[in-house]
Parts: sequence; structure tokens; C-alpha cells
Amino acid sequence: MDTWMHEHIEQLTATHGSVPPPWAVFNVHPYSIGWRMGAGESHLMLWSAWWPQQALT
Repeated sequence: MDTWMHEHIEQLTATHGSVPPPWAVFNVHPYSIGWRMGAGESHLMLWSAWWPQQALT
């Protein structure tokens, strides 16, 4: 995991207790370009890296 991702994940978990799912952070249509560029893409990358580490059932 990249350093910037680790730092942002730590910041989000300190603030929210977890990394909020992308659909809770960005209220945009699933086919929006925002998921493939910019802040939506970055948050989706963070959440995708954080989620598997939780080993939730």
C-alpha cells in the first residue's frame, strides 16, 4: 500500500472510526465520471485497500 493511502486511511479511521464506503461519501450516480477521476476515484481506492484488511464476515 502506498504511503499516501496509509496516511489517508489512518486519518479517516481516526475521524470516523472506519473508512466510510464511497457511496456514503459521494452522492453521485454509479456511472458518474467522478468514480473514475478525482476525489471519487481516490476514495474508492482507499476503501478498496482498507476493506479486505478488516476480515469482516
